[in-house]
Amino acid sequence: MPIPLKGQGNPLPPNFPYRGEWILEPRMFLYVPDQAQLTASNASRFTASLNANSDDWCFGFDSEQLAAALNITTDSLFQANRHRELTLENVEASTPDGEMP
Repeated sequence: MPIPLKGQGNPLPPNFPYRGEWILEPRMFLYVPDQAQLTASNASRFTASLNANSDDWCFGFDSEQLAAALNITTDSLFQANRHRELTLENVEASTPDGEMP
């Protein structure tokens, strides 16, 4: 069952530290890494997070790496997001202790 995605395809704010657009505003976004982000560290850059310890936290996906994993172009990825073809699925797993993560 797809989760409704408020603000999907809206551009990120001009003062945002990344360029891209929302998948789920204001929590999840797609971003295009700039050269500084590409060379800043050897750490994985698949995801980025902001304000992790506050109520206005959000995280994003590197559009280049996500598109490569899906075997599509970054333009196709952003186009799918804008046309609401990029979806999130609600999946619950039953665990032995009865919790539903």
